[in-house]
Amino acid sequence: MKQQAVTPHAEVTVPGYTAQQIQKRLGLSGDGEGTTVAIVIAYHYPTAKEDANAAAAQFGLPQTCDVVAEGADCFDFEVVYADGAQPAVNAQWNQEAALDIQSIHAVAPKAKIVLVESKDATAAAMYRAVDKAASLKPTAISNSWGMSEFSEEAFYNKHCALTTSACLQSTGDFGWPSSYGSTNPHILSVGGTNLKLDEDGDTVSESAWAKTGGGVSFFQKRPAYQDGVVKGALRSTPDVSFVADPATGFSVYYTAGTQHYWAAVGGTSLSAPLWAGILAVTDQLRLADGKDRLVAVGPKDSAPLHEAIYSLDKGLSDVASGANGLCGTECTAGAGYDSVTGLGSPIAGIDKALAEK
Repeated sequence: MKQQAVTPHAEVTVPGYTAQQIQKRLGLSGDGEGTTVAIVIAYHYPTAKEDANAAAAQFGLPQTCDVVAEGADCFDFEVVYADGAQPAVNAQWNQEAALDIQSIHAVAPKAKIVLVESKDATAAAMYRAVDKAASLKPTAISNSWGMSEFSEEAFYNKHCALTTSACLQSTGDFGWPSSYGSTNPHILSVGGTNLKLDEDGDTVSESAWAKTGGGVSFFQKRPAYQDGVVKGALRSTPDVSFVADPATGFSVYYTAGTQHYWAAVGGTSLSAPLWAGILAVTDQLRLADGKDRLVAVGPKDSAPLHEAIYSLDKGLSDVASGANGLCGTECTAGAGYDSVTGLGSPIAGIDKALAEK
């Protein structure tokens, strides 16, 4: 049975940045049509589709294809259970899932979104969900979760060593150091900034967010794509950054129990899925030009996505101020690459710049 489309409530005043403000900052030239983004999350979010449609209606974005008239703009949305059975509900994860879904939809409004739900929040369950997501061969797999680094962490690196997709992971929201799996060399590691936009979405200023994860890994070797960029023998994070400071946040609609909320939500849990949306639009442009995807692992152990990003000479704004700790240079943003904001934050043209690689 076709469900009824949601209409916006004009009297609602929503907090945080709107989809239109983020769209203005990015100036993307596509909408993600023909691409898929997977999100790995813990537990079951029973109102995921309904909440996504409510947010989409509020901001004039396409709603899911099952609720609109034939021929109208829409996007496909699917929930997949990583272990086959529906996980238990844990309302504490609903806001996280809503943020991931709605931020991706804001920047790639016609991309298909697949929410892959793990049984629980253990590492084993989450990586089974990553594997399930990878089996769908999406453009990007967004991961807004992590754990403290540990000496055996490289055991999990293989889950994102993908020849068909790219994994993205947030660096964490506790300042220096970065968390695992963002230190995985196969991951696009995404940190956070304090981005100030005016009402029209024009940039006023941008600096490092004080709580963004970032720093040099304790265990992972420096990957080849960081040669000549990073000193020392260990992997540095993040690779890139974007808006994360909850002081501004992104407007999210979600349900917990019987209560419905609008909230301004931030953290690197916002910057990572926004980058996943950017990659969806990039993939759309590349496919139109007959090019391959920018995946994690290419021929002869190349790293197409990272190599493309580390070779950019446009599409990124260098974020050269702010700090995420008291450890000196490693915790202080500066000109060029740094282990607080990486190579910088996306600006208009980022999708075209990556599509040209």
